[in-house]
Amino acid sequence: MALKQTSTVQRYLNNIDRLNAYAGMPDHHLININLNGILTCLRLAMAYYKNLCADPVEWKRKLQEMDVATIEDQHKDRGTTEQEKKEDCGKKRYFE
Repeated sequence: MALKQTSTVQRYLNNIDRLNAYAGMPDHHLININLNGILTCLRLAMAYYKNLCADPVEWKRKLQEMDVATIEDQHKDRGTTEQEKKEDCGKKRYFE
């Protein structure tokens, strides 16, 4: 229950599934555990998809999509200049 995301969501979900093989937690508990362990930006974005909690497979798919979008965004930031980063600072980013 205390496992935290330190790399990709896929790796985090795999670790949760591996540990759950022993614990046998139901899906709705796993979603809560996942929400507590993922990065804050992903947790906030997933709040818009509460309706997916009834479908854990779809919920995981959406979480992985958001993780990919976050990683791509980080890669884009590495390619920007310091001036561009300063101009972009404070802009809100939205996930679809």
